[in-house]
Amino acid sequence: MEDIAPKLYEKIEKAFTGKVNRNMDIRAFKEKLRNSQAKPEDVSLYARALGECASAALIENIRQDELPDGKLYWNIAERTIKPILERVHGMVNDAASEIQKQIDSTRNVHLNPVRAEFPEERIRALLNGLMQALEEAEEDGEEENL
Repeated sequence: MEDIAPKLYEKIEKAFTGKVNRNMDIRAFKEKLRNSQAKPEDVSLYARALGECASAALIENIRQDELPDGKLYWNIAERTIKPILERVHGMVNDAASEIQKQIDSTRNVHLNPVRAEFPEERIRALLNGLMQALEEAEEDGEEENL
């Protein structure tokens, strides 16, 4: 059986990048960040917009008709969903760090911001929950809705 995860991830990544580049909220945030006008509370709006882009990219590209036996297996989920979540996490971390550096600079503080660690266990729990929900849906005859 062909390993579909690399090609599937590539499609998801391309869709995500396109959505991020077209998202007006993300573009406005990046402009604020470039001009040192972004505030810490803007990061949460940025994170939400990134999450929406990631969600849409995943929903559009993880389709039953393209999965082996029409199922999303754990190894495919881990190699497609988790990397997008890691990317979003990194982008949010980068933005939060940049804003903190800008704030610190105005206060003459010269420390590097601490980056939040990727919540590996939470993501594993999320994937486990997803896989369990898909199994239950399949048992109930609702497999057409991934």
